[in-house]
Amino acid sequence: MALLQILWRIYNLLVIALAIIWRRLLPSTTVIAITGSRGKTTTRECLARILSAEHSIVKTNGNENGRAGIPRTVLRARPWHRFVIVEIGVDRPGVMWRGAFVVRPDIVVVTSVASEHMENFHTLEAVAREKATLVRSLGRRGVAVLHGDDPLVHEMANVNQGRTTFFGSNGSCDIRVDRPSWDEATGLSLHLHSGKQSAAIRMEMLGMHWAPAIMAAITTAQVLGVSLRQSADTLAGLKPYAARLQPARLDNGATIVRDEYNGSVGTLEAAFAVFAKLTAQRRIAVLSDFTDDLRGAEERLGAIGRRAAELFDSTVFVGEHHHYAMRGALSGGLPRDVVHGFSEPEAAAIFLRRELREGDVVLLKGKCTDHLSRIYFALKGPVDCWVTDCQKRVICDFCPALGPQATRPY
Repeated sequence: MALLQILWRIYNLLVIALAIIWRRLLPSTTVIAITGSRGKTTTRECLARILSAEHSIVKTNGNENGRAGIPRTVLRARPWHRFVIVEIGVDRPGVMWRGAFVVRPDIVVVTSVASEHMENFHTLEAVAREKATLVRSLGRRGVAVLHGDDPLVHEMANVNQGRTTFFGSNGSCDIRVDRPSWDEATGLSLHLHSGKQSAAIRMEMLGMHWAPAIMAAITTAQVLGVSLRQSADTLAGLKPYAARLQPARLDNGATIVRDEYNGSVGTLEAAFAVFAKLTAQRRIAVLSDFTDDLRGAEERLGAIGRRAAELFDSTVFVGEHHHYAMRGALSGGLPRDVVHGFSEPEAAAIFLRRELREGDVVLLKGKCTDHLSRIYFALKGPVDCWVTDCQKRVICDFCPALGPQATRPY
């Protein structure tokens, strides 16, 4: 086992070295690096959708935004690709410089600074300093695209050697959003302005919190010569991405809103805000555990249970410590007969298969490594994998172990 680990590390170091060399051999390819605590992937996918309409591009696949995935994205680029879009995530201080050195970005996009991996960063300022490392790596010809409404992101302009472009709602932003709105019937609507340009865009995304990610993509596209109108037309009707507040209708008439990709506790309130506006016969929460809350399991899950009791008609808690969340939901006022708990996702799926009915709307949310996606797929058909200790950081849609419902190779 030790030998295999050594060989794997050597292999990864070789991949990184090759990527560093290969990036220097792509002088005509513009490399765009995207980071942020929230919205990285949505920004990446929106920008890729806009740019690929007229150009050849390469982008990060799935959630391969770490030490191993970043060089692989660079190595997939070819001299004829006009743009490479690289998503960069970090989980501890002192590692962003590696991604910056490999990618050597021409454009850096920062979507937000929020609570993430707080067991390592401890403060928002520490998160911001790490993200700013990527902005600092820009040369004088580089461009930083920053969220002007986020003070910690706005300050990153101070370490940028090149040009800075801001997006947001305040009047000083280069691209400004006016009268943003979201409701269940009409979706997310944004009115964008930049100088004399303006455009309105309506998408099927759930919730207002997606607006900064979409604006980040549109602002970056404008830096690259795409007009507001072109971007708005390309993104019109945009639907949620897999497991990011993605509604899915079941054969029995119930709707699952999948939000199990990001298990940060900071995303929970955004999901709850959406559910507060959704029409449903019953609102049901299916929750496991969450990251970026440094409280102990009893206190953390108890608080989540109490919060869920304020909004949902029924709750299903999944995981080793589900009884803490159940206790919180009961203390929050939910009757005992609508508070349920299961140690394993498979048992929760069996229960929900019997319980759900037409008109129910279900929030499915938890840590990515809890793989609650299997509950959704089990409500649709057979699932081959119910492993309890899987550490893969990928939603089950893309894992062949799921079985015939997997959508692409992992």
